[in-house]
Amino acid sequence: MASYKEVVVTSDFSGQFWNCCMWDLSTGSTLRLFKNSTSASGTVCAIGQDYLISAEPHKPLIHVWDLHGKEGYHQHIVAPGRVSALTITSDGAYCIGEIGRASCRERV
Repeated sequence: MASYKEVVVTSDFSGQFWNCCMWDLSTGSTLRLFKNSTSASGTVCAIGQDYLISAEPHKPLIHVWDLHGKEGYHQHIVAPGRVSALTITSDGAYCIGEIGRASCRERV
């Protein structure tokens, strides 16, 4: 049976030090930093135990980090508008986001 750690993921809206930081809940030590962007409030989600995902607050970008890959490496997904909310289904099969209302009205 695999050993699991309880972790806490925090985000820094300014992006001055990091975008997201993963902390070991039992020791308080930093496990991993996710850099090179900022995260909008309500958009940081884990996809199972493999990925961390968040949306840029002022740009139509979604960032995806591989939790097991090289630190600092992440992918960008371009969204049709600024993402203001983001969630992942419990089985990790679907990512659901809310795109800014202005973008939705333009498409109607």
